[in-house]
Amino acid sequence: MGNLNIRNVPDETVRQIKITAAENGRSMEAELRDLVSRSYAPRPSEPNTRVQKWVRELYEGSPPSGVVDDFIRHRHEDFDD
Repeated sequence: MGNLNIRNVPDETVRQIKITAAENGRSMEAELRDLVSRSYAPRPSEPNTRVQKWVRELYEGSPPSGVVDDFIRHRHEDFDD
């Protein structure tokens, strides 16, 4: 697993994290780990749904067959480079 170090966090922010962590019965580290994990958890269906909606709007409800799958595949290829 990776490690993160965050510098220059304002004192008030640190205080709020400590309060929230205590309210949730966790350490500050556990609170932040949970926040980061939830914030960046994979959401496989969400991007596809957004792309499908965008394509339907672009093509006024009648996109060519396979256009969404092609778009998503090409976007993944862009990120793999």
